[in-house]
Amino acid sequence: MDDSAAVSEFLDERPELESALLAVLEVDDANEHWTFDEVPVDSGAFGELVSRGFVEESDEGYRLEDAETVRAVVKGEEVAVRGESPNRFEVVSGKVLAALVGVDRRLAGALAGVICILVAARAYVFQSVFRDGRVVLSGNDPYYYRYWVERALAQSGGQLDPSILTALPDSVKTGEPLLITVLWALSTLLGGGSGATGQVLAWYPVVAAVASALVLYLLTTALTDDSRVGLAAVVLLAITPGHALRTSLGFADHHAFDYLWLAMTAYALVALASRRRAGGDRRRRAFAVLLGLSVTGQVLAWDASPILLTPVGLYVWIGVLLDVRDGRLPVTEHAPVIVGLGLAAALVVAAHMALGWHSSVVAFAPALLLFGVVVVVAAGEIATRRDVSATTLAATDGVAALAGLLIFRTLFGGFWDDLLEGIGTLTTRQSIVETQSLLSGDAFGWMLLFGFVLVLAVPYLGWGIFRGARGENRWLVASVYGWYFLALGTFQVRFAGQLALFAAVFAGLGFVHLAALVDITLYPVPFEADAEPVTTVTLPDGRTVANIALLFLLVGSLSFVQVPVKTNQITTDGDAYRTATWIAGTADDRNLAQSERYVFSQWGQNRMYNYFVNGESRSYEYAQRLFSDFATSTNGTWWYQRLRSKVGFVVLSDAALGPGTLHHQIYEAYGSRTDWMQGLSHYRVVHAPEESTRKVAVLVPGATITGPGSAASQQPVVSTSIDVGGRNATYSRVVTERHGVYVLTVPYPGNYTVGDETVTVTEADVERGVTHETFDGPGAAWWSFDEGSGTRAYDRWNGSHMRLEGTNWTDGGVSFESRDAFGSANAAEELSVEADESLTIQMTISGNLSQSNEEFPTVLMAQGSGQIGLWARTGPGDFGGRITDDKGDSVKFFGINEIDFEDPTNITVILDRNTNRLTIYRDGSLVGRRNAAALGAITLKNPLTVGASEQGIRQAPVFVYDLRVHRSVQSPDINETG
Repeated sequence: MDDSAAVSEFLDERPELESALLAVLEVDDANEHWTFDEVPVDSGAFGELVSRGFVEESDEGYRLEDAETVRAVVKGEEVAVRGESPNRFEVVSGKVLAALVGVDRRLAGALAGVICILVAARAYVFQSVFRDGRVVLSGNDPYYYRYWVERALAQSGGQLDPSILTALPDSVKTGEPLLITVLWALSTLLGGGSGATGQVLAWYPVVAAVASALVLYLLTTALTDDSRVGLAAVVLLAITPGHALRTSLGFADHHAFDYLWLAMTAYALVALASRRRAGGDRRRRAFAVLLGLSVTGQVLAWDASPILLTPVGLYVWIGVLLDVRDGRLPVTEHAPVIVGLGLAAALVVAAHMALGWHSSVVAFAPALLLFGVVVVVAAGEIATRRDVSATTLAATDGVAALAGLLIFRTLFGGFWDDLLEGIGTLTTRQSIVETQSLLSGDAFGWMLLFGFVLVLAVPYLGWGIFRGARGENRWLVASVYGWYFLALGTFQVRFAGQLALFAAVFAGLGFVHLAALVDITLYPVPFEADAEPVTTVTLPDGRTVANIALLFLLVGSLSFVQVPVKTNQITTDGDAYRTATWIAGTADDRNLAQSERYVFSQWGQNRMYNYFVNGESRSYEYAQRLFSDFATSTNGTWWYQRLRSKVGFVVLSDAALGPGTLHHQIYEAYGSRTDWMQGLSHYRVVHAPEESTRKVAVLVPGATITGPGSAASQQPVVSTSIDVGGRNATYSRVVTERHGVYVLTVPYPGNYTVGDETVTVTEADVERGVTHETFDGPGAAWWSFDEGSGTRAYDRWNGSHMRLEGTNWTDGGVSFESRDAFGSANAAEELSVEADESLTIQMTISGNLSQSNEEFPTVLMAQGSGQIGLWARTGPGDFGGRITDDKGDSVKFFGINEIDFEDPTNITVILDRNTNRLTIYRDGSLVGRRNAAALGAITLKNPLTVGASEQGIRQAPVFVYDLRVHRSVQSPDINETG
């Protein structure tokens, strides 16, 4: 062992004697020889230095045996290495390629071998990701990143245009801006386009996992001085299910990117914590810069990144307390950390100010951490110089921290609220599995995410804390990270991947130690006194290989099962993919507009469906908020009204939600009647292949079949054969009479027989909402308004049933008093008349029409090429209307000089083509007559409205008791029999 390694080993074992050795060095620098009385060191410490050979005695007095080496180690200066053996830190961090490839090819080969295991454990799902020339990403969230990367490519025109950095939308700038930018840049370099984007997003998690594993190897060997432990850590990380699924091929979430920056940050801290092994000031500066860049990348990569910075602060705080306890100067120990955090704070704030990246809470997190670290280190420095105990300092730090939080909350209330909101988001449990506790059964248990790796790691995590408490800061760094993420995992399983990195470090140590305990190999360096660093690997004999393999099989047994299980849980199964492509092809064939292509499904695959069908995979919020309520509801009509303007397709998968739910009604019964429900009118299953567990339905207005109630009693059940896109089935419904009529809306084309009538419904009828009526009434339409409840007034003559909104039922009629109250009936055809065809409108109303404050409160309106309207004129105080033909010629008819109808009043308007007169009657008495010879055909297209328009314009506060339309001349007396 070279002299510098001996000094380093001594100080690792006896860190409390560093101050003594430093004091001796200062005296030795000032004097060629000196006596014991000249050094401020107690006899015990001095005797230890003499017994170890660092201090030698001569006739002239004492002197340091190798002052240059001691100075290099305790002050971190460069020192020439004696002999051919490299010092520990050069092995584990300096000139990595030379150390791994140029110096020891066997070690490089071993590391390449374990990296291949890691890649294989993540890329074996190749065929699930690359299908039919498409890249099918795993999970739901990756399609969010795919969406924004493709948008950035489109915006930049496929060029590396720096302006895109400021043009990112706010949701990206405050989310994962660095990840999107890196993926965009890589996609651009590979030629741009969705093909390049798919390849980049598919492979990025695996590449990030490999990079993280290499950094993990450096971290572990820097920590343990044992390349065997480094290799074991990488291979155990490779088979940790929780890490494998997060970094698997195609799972292009932000996690893999976060792991790389986290590993680099921890590695830089471990390197700086091994101050004496870090070599001279140049190398320490390099690692300080690495720390700054790593923290910068970590913060810019994820909007919740401040929670990943907490271990840095915890390590510095605990390390300073140990420095004070052992008499070390905290500034000397932690100055590079301060430099690194200062660099990170400056870079992150610069990105925030120049590019608008991240909210202020996230952007200033490194600056806040820097402030806290500076305060803690300064307090520790003062405590060391003034002989304040570590216990007193800890209590002082606690009080100061509490006071600082109160002051911060007072001065920066908004910032504080945003911080609490972010913490709350990460600690609040939701229905999403990753928000469950690591110990929760809902998260399938920690054993299924770690196998036996965590079991092996936990005892050594405890041992690492013991080593850290002895003043070995590099062990303190790794242990703080490990215990911190283990604690976070008890809140949310989303941190399992971060924990996996540090669990692998300690599990790797445990694996080599366990192998040594059963005499398979030598003990790892941290468990051997005066052991030299293990910087190579030897070729073991067959028996040793078999024993190591057996031990690995025991440790990894559960992982070998759970890695494919967990990874397959997030891949897009073939059934879902085929369903998505079928919907996309159907939407293209039907030339559907973008607004008609939204896929409504369970939220877990909602982004995938919508990416392939319409390209819009930004959010699954709509599906997450509504789909579960929709699937478990029993009110199909209500949900149709709510979804019809947004949803184009509904995807249902096999689920036991109960026979009374919409899910069961659509998925199992295809909308037919069941023992629990009478059937659905607006959900048409269009894709249900035999081999699939998914079924696709579309929302349709449905064709309405309506007729006299007597027919329903003759034929209470109707049915038709349907093709549901892969299966033949029967659609059946119960026909019920209500208020003398039956109304049945069906979503499938086919032949339906009710009573003596058979109605043929076409696909166009279903999609356009066509009504087929089997009435044979004496007139065109009759709404009696005597139903007394519901949202519909039935047309007893022709089936043009009226939809009622905002109305109230009264004695024998309907009140249209509110501004939003109206009735709407698709009766344009019934009211339209030819040039030689007469028309009679009879209406019974009451109410004070002047109360609406409208100039022309309108009671009835029907429009198209022509127009028919009845309204009051509040200025003159009269009531009448106007009829306009298709040429634009019109005739007004006013003559009822009253607009306050206290009692029900019958108003009859007759267009008599035989006499070419337009007459208006009140309660059977003629009140007005006009010449109508100029009127030609009157064609109406828009629905007939009563009470006001659907927009609430010209509102008429009226009560309506009866409305009849005849395409002939009728007596002005109401026909009571209908």
